[in-house]
Amino acid sequence: MKYGVLSDLSIPGTAIEVRVTPNAPCDDLLVECMGLRVFITEEIESETANDSARKALAYALGIPATRVRLTNGSTSRDKVFVVESEFSVEGRCCAIPA
Repeated sequence: MKYGVLSDLSIPGTAIEVRVTPNAPCDDLLVECMGLRVFITEEIESETANDSARKALAYALGIPATRVRLTNGSTSRDKVFVVESEFSVEGRCCAIPA
């Protein structure tokens, strides 16, 4: 997967639906006609599966993983992630330095 290949989707507030495929040989992302598929090396039941999917998506978006938040599907293969503003910290707006 190429860094920033999906940078057009990295607009704050964008909801991105993905389907996660566990137990892959390597972490990767595939753009299909039906949507995005994220391949992760972990098992879907593991605690780190959601984090691995979030990091793979953030890499493809070309943004830090801290700006991608899981909103739906924490226990499902179908997940919805939202791109957050770079100036947002846990829902609070930070002041922009002058």
